[in-house]
Amino acid sequence: MPHDRICIDPRHASAALFAIDPGCSREDWHRIGRAAIAAGLSVDTLVEWSTQGANFKDERDVRAAFRTVKANGGTGIGSLWKAATAAGWRPPRDEQAPARQRSRKPQGRPQEVPNRPRTGMSAAEVWGRCEPAAVEHGYIAVKHGNTAGLRVVPAGDPLRIAGRRMAGALVVPVTPLAGGEPVSLQFVGTPEQVTSWKASGVAGKLNLPGAPMDGVFIVGDMTAGGTVSICEGIGQAWAGSMPFRVEHYALS
Repeated sequence: MPHDRICIDPRHASAALFAIDPGCSREDWHRIGRAAIAAGLSVDTLVEWSTQGANFKDERDVRAAFRTVKANGGTGIGSLWKAATAAGWRPPRDEQAPARQRSRKPQGRPQEVPNRPRTGMSAAEVWGRCEPAAVEHGYIAVKHGNTAGLRVVPAGDPLRIAGRRMAGALVVPVTPLAGGEPVSLQFVGTPEQVTSWKASGVAGKLNLPGAPMDGVFIVGDMTAGGTVSICEGIGQAWAGSMPFRVEHYALS
């Protein structure tokens, strides 16, 4: 059956891709990339995957290598599946169903979702190598904010999200309401980064891939009998106005 008739959940295609070491031979790397595109993944995802290889050159090299590759270009998703299973990954049961059955399901445009964190990409690992934020940071200065509880991705850090370098971005930890280690991180670009990211269709705030945004960042102090404003973002919290909604807690 032609590979373009097989319907693949992009979550599974992404998980398969990130199970493969991108530091393989150039030929194998390009073949796997073509298969990933056939499975509905984007070149941005290929850039993010490729950065984790020991032989990664730069983003421009990745984009140039896949500039003319089309989803129906001839390389099927089987190449992705084969390489991923050889690396120890196993497809979920619903992806093991006959292709004909899966192809009957209505399919919209694939939407990629966060991947499982790889080595060096967990919230704790990334947070641990970030530096304390300074009041001179572009976003803090523009929003008249403060540095309490915030960090910055250090210069030269290899972290990339959606194909964009995070070095210099402000890092907002997402922690459980009761406190503790971050379960996720949000990266807020400097004004210059935001301009560059948005020009290429990337938001000015990016979340850590594969980490659930199941927590909070508290601005100020929570006191007994006080009012807690739940805001959309840290900039709005600093402004102290227009909360997304307001809840009243009798804190003890």
